[in-house]
Amino acid sequence: MTTWLKFGLFVLFVALTARYFLQRTKKFIAQHSPEVAVEQKLREHSKIFDEARIVKVTDGVHVAIGFALGNMIMIEGRYGVIVVDTTENRNVALNIFKEYQTIVNKPLKAIILTHFHGDHILGAKALVDQAEGKVEVFMHSTTEFELRRYAATKDENIRRVVRQFGVKLRKGSDHVNSGIGPSLKIGGVYEFAKATHTFDKHATHTVAGITFELLHTPGETDDQISVWIPEKKLLMPADNVYEAFPNLYAIRGSPSRNTEKWFRSLDDVRALGAEYMVPSHTRPVIGAQKIYDIITHYRDAIQYVHDQTIRLTNKGFRLDEVVENVRLPTKLANHHWLQEFYGTVSWSVRGVYNHYFGWFDGDPVNLNQLARSERANRWLELLSPDQPKGTSALDRILSSAQTSLNKSDDRYQAKGVFLVNELQWALELSTIALDWSAANRQHRLNEVKQVKYDALRALGASSKNANARNYYMSCASELDDGAPPAGKNKLQVANTMNSNMDTIMKLGTTRLDADACDESIVVNLVFVFTDLTTWYRYILRHCVFEYTQGSDVAKLPDSFDVMLTMTSRVWKEIVTQQKLAMMAYEDGEIQLNGSLTDFKSFLAVFEMGA
Repeated sequence: MTTWLKFGLFVLFVALTARYFLQRTKKFIAQHSPEVAVEQKLREHSKIFDEARIVKVTDGVHVAIGFALGNMIMIEGRYGVIVVDTTENRNVALNIFKEYQTIVNKPLKAIILTHFHGDHILGAKALVDQAEGKVEVFMHSTTEFELRRYAATKDENIRRVVRQFGVKLRKGSDHVNSGIGPSLKIGGVYEFAKATHTFDKHATHTVAGITFELLHTPGETDDQISVWIPEKKLLMPADNVYEAFPNLYAIRGSPSRNTEKWFRSLDDVRALGAEYMVPSHTRPVIGAQKIYDIITHYRDAIQYVHDQTIRLTNKGFRLDEVVENVRLPTKLANHHWLQEFYGTVSWSVRGVYNHYFGWFDGDPVNLNQLARSERANRWLELLSPDQPKGTSALDRILSSAQTSLNKSDDRYQAKGVFLVNELQWALELSTIALDWSAANRQHRLNEVKQVKYDALRALGASSKNANARNYYMSCASELDDGAPPAGKNKLQVANTMNSNMDTIMKLGTTRLDADACDESIVVNLVFVFTDLTTWYRYILRHCVFEYTQGSDVAKLPDSFDVMLTMTSRVWKEIVTQQKLAMMAYEDGEIQLNGSLTDFKSFLAVFEMGA
């Protein structure tokens, strides 16, 4: 073997060895990178529904999983079959039923549609049309209204549905799954089955020898219904529970979802004591305790987001600050059924905020924003290399803001007209400068405040709308005086003292200080007011107060950790900080039955204030 040949083989060996170790290194980095770890979790989640199959839950109950985004549930009766939800595709629904008939060869007798979303109803008409004999169709009395409302915005909704569910993405690579199902199987004719039976709050029917109850349980939608079959201890909670964090706000676009109604609905179905639970997405659950625990964690997570969003907003946090600060307690965040594969906590916070306050977040800079195109042009001009060199970013921002103020002032002096877009640009820039200066304790803070003050005053003066004028002017004055006080003042104290006790106790759930809360602590605390016939209960768990009340003090809860007895006035004085709870206890104004330690644990997280 020649020297050159030996050298060539050596070089080849080195190259192949280097390539091998380079590939191993790349693979190691890829496997341990945060992006891949996140994607791997989503791929692992796909195992729930990757295989299209019909699963037997218990005798006479089957569910089709993985055929489409939504499940299709089949209940066998003596004389036929009841179907609950029908997926989003007529052909998928027909194929599922055909496969099911190889297991149970009985005719379709009824369809229950749990709400108006397409992934539950679009297979229904095909099933009705192919059935032999009459098929009864059950839905809530408002479902057809919800369908009409959706139709009004269908063009934009469809655009956003295609994005949210990745309809046009490459399956298996860009599209991993759709969070609560493998993928959205849209296509074909959009046909809707007409209802033969509707109801408002509660209805009981018997079809094919099966007696079932329909319960109005608003949650993911206002028309949501849960199906309960007492004989089988079978609960079908529709979309109020599934194996992912709930979609408290849908980015595909929908009206704000009432999160308080959602967790109250879960309280109602949890009380049924189900031994089998079959959601309309993801897998069924078997076992009374397991179902109870899942629903409890689920409702606690929803309530936590709801209550903490309200609490922090009431404390004066901006929306972006609320989003940043609301984080689920560890036990909830780590729960298998609360992983953010579908909804997210941050979207949910914004959804709760929007439900209570609407589109305006209270910041005057967002009251009349510039068009995106104009803002883009202004920023590009501000960042252009033609700007004077050696100036800081803050100098540029303040200079541009002052220039805009001057332009508007010159126009007003010459023609009596404000340049509103210039004033808005000055407000946007000065707000950015103020946020940065305050965070970095800049010595120019007063200068920045003055620019924002001038912009707000000018915008107020430019508006003929009284609400806008007052808002701008008030925000200008607050730069020096501070925001209007929240909490204890004479008027708020008087209002609380005169308020109905039901209202005070119910709103107490939003007083839980999550920052001070030890999530491992569980306290069951009952209030009895000697001047009222109603009792009240807070269960502190997962850093939420689960609230209930009863109308008869002769029928108090069987179990509790602490029972407090006092007059309603004493508790009102404590809440409004006119009196300390422990002093009231020591003075004999509060009678305590149970653990004093648990009472102190409750007080440690309950924020007082009118």
